[in-house]
Amino acid sequence: MYRRALWSFVMVSVLALTAAQTQGSPYDRVAYWDSTYATSWAGDGIAVRDALVAAGYRAVNAAELKTWMEGHIADKNPSVVVFCRDDIPSTVAETETATCTLRRYLDAGGKVVWYSDIPLYYQAGAGGGTTTWGTGGSTAVLGFNAAGGTWDVNQQVKITEAGARWGLTTTWSTARPMLQTATTDLEILATAPNGNAAGWVKHYVAGDTFRGFVRIDDHSGAPVNMAQLIAVAEYYVAFTTAVAPVPADGATDVPRDATMSWAAGQYPSTHDVYLGTTFADVNGASRTSAKSVLVSQGQADATFDPPGSLAYGQTYYWRIDEVNKAPDGTIYKGGVWSFTAEPYGYPITKVTATASSAAASMGPEKTIDGSGLTGDLHGTEGTTMWMTSGAQPNWIQYQFDKVYKVFDLKVWNSNQLIEAFLGFGAKSVTIEYSTDGTTWTALANVPEFARAPGLAGYAANTTVNFGGVMAKYVKLTIKSSWGGMAMAGLSEVRFSYVPVQAFAPQPATAATGVSVDPTLTWRPGREAGSHKVYLGTDPNAVANGTVAAQTVTDHAFTPGTLNFGATYYWKVDEANAVTYPGDVWSFTTAAYGVVDDFESYNDDTKRIYDTWTDGLTDGKSGSQVGYDTAPFAETTMVHGGTQSMPLKYDNTAKFSFSEAVRTFAPAQNWSASGIQSLSLYFQGAAANTGGQLYLKINSTKVSYTGSAGDLAKPAWT
Repeated sequence: MYRRALWSFVMVSVLALTAAQTQGSPYDRVAYWDSTYATSWAGDGIAVRDALVAAGYRAVNAAELKTWMEGHIADKNPSVVVFCRDDIPSTVAETETATCTLRRYLDAGGKVVWYSDIPLYYQAGAGGGTTTWGTGGSTAVLGFNAAGGTWDVNQQVKITEAGARWGLTTTWSTARPMLQTATTDLEILATAPNGNAAGWVKHYVAGDTFRGFVRIDDHSGAPVNMAQLIAVAEYYVAFTTAVAPVPADGATDVPRDATMSWAAGQYPSTHDVYLGTTFADVNGASRTSAKSVLVSQGQADATFDPPGSLAYGQTYYWRIDEVNKAPDGTIYKGGVWSFTAEPYGYPITKVTATASSAAASMGPEKTIDGSGLTGDLHGTEGTTMWMTSGAQPNWIQYQFDKVYKVFDLKVWNSNQLIEAFLGFGAKSVTIEYSTDGTTWTALANVPEFARAPGLAGYAANTTVNFGGVMAKYVKLTIKSSWGGMAMAGLSEVRFSYVPVQAFAPQPATAATGVSVDPTLTWRPGREAGSHKVYLGTDPNAVANGTVAAQTVTDHAFTPGTLNFGATYYWKVDEANAVTYPGDVWSFTTAAYGVVDDFESYNDDTKRIYDTWTDGLTDGKSGSQVGYDTAPFAETTMVHGGTQSMPLKYDNTAKFSFSEAVRTFAPAQNWSASGIQSLSLYFQGAAANTGGQLYLKINSTKVSYTGSAGDLAKPAWT
């Protein structure tokens, strides 16, 4: 039998990468190595890479590492990457910030193992170039200086009790340690003689004990002991408490109809859900003392839909206790998380200001530029405020980018250090509003503006209720100041509006690569009773409402299957007693869709030859799918992903043809969504002779029109 291989890659889509879990480990394990990206003290990293691969790790390059991390940011399954080269690739450290892919991966429960040079000291670019971040790299991305200890002590480390538990057995000579006090949630694995941390773990998930950024062997060269490098990477403690809350801990602007979810501990049978508005109640409650916050006891699902709607602007606290199966029944108390529901009104951000007059360097724009604010607290520097020149009348006018339903106005009055003596702050104020700048209406019940203290750390102390009037222009006329002075002023103002239009669309406007079977969602306007959805490929027809509208009662719409590679425009008109036309949004669907990218197969529960039936299985042709022993899929010769399908064929013995067959259940419709073609990538082997590649679709044979010699090309065609 010829042992000739044809690696084929059937696809009609952007490749979707899903890493398979390695047998015998709770982690999806990879080793980063890419010869086109620079390295420093770690050297070429080849020996370390090969040892890790032999231990069951999968080698990934810089581009594959980003895809792998993004996958685990989404699924939060246990994963670990060992960096065999110690310059951080720009694919995952795109910027020197805590928003880069590497940090997001750590925040999502990922695990990184790093040896040799200072973490993130150099950013490596494609082609071998580097950017020196210095210790600022770890400070900005990891959140602390990863080498703030004494350098070049070059003495043997002492392994701590925690280090021994993690699997450290062999000491090393420390060169780039960090301070033990540099950050919180730091577990010390090894110390330098002066007490600096030479081996450590920074945990990024609350309550975590086995993941995060792991640093050992802070010296030039390879690790002193490969077994302990693997032991550290493999160190794992079973989850006993819930993790990965959604909404995320501390999240704000959470929709009022949000569903809460979490990643369950490893062995629970059920979950107890606590939810309330007081931290102490949620933290202190139990099954025997529910404190009115035990909202679900013994539920099986790792999701909870709060009854009714959340209160606008309310901060909620919640906790998940994991309960073991009977007869054990142990309850593992979870940590308390929090989130804040969306506010009723949102700040109007596009505002300009003009005034009757202004003192030097104290123009009206100072009231809307945030220049004197630290958070929501104002300072006392006069040039961060507006002050009139004294010519009467004293007024300031604001113009928005469009007409809004104005909710309220928060005011920080004039707050100079001399305010208590001279009283420049506005006291009696008339407010008028207009939609066109010509016809004005006086706002009723304007309160007296409270006096500022003339001290730093001043919070807004006047709120004007606009009652939902429609306005594009607002004018404040100061009739008197607190000191009775001709000159008067304000520090800062902030208008908020009631969102009556649909907003926050998903897909986000101008999104690309959108599924052809999308569900369109949006945040509903506050007064909406129903929603009229307009969708089409002509933006003018959508804007003018001349395409057919679909009316829905929920703020979601499923349009049915769309075409590939098409740009769609849509808007939502919020309807009730008054209809508020929506803005026109757009998205573009994916250029193609996947048939099989071969990434989801593993060596246990979903083997490649279980899906693709070969001749070895059905005795109908001379084919064999997959290798004789694991890994059954090809992991080196790949086209864009991490796996391809080996197909051995023998057309010289019992059969004159070789086929591998996949049957889709349910059947797929390849004539919908504007599909025009089916693409297949294949790579041959130089020893291949004879044969002609073909496809069969529903028993209809389509022959490959290229040269039969392409089967012998060791390159993707």
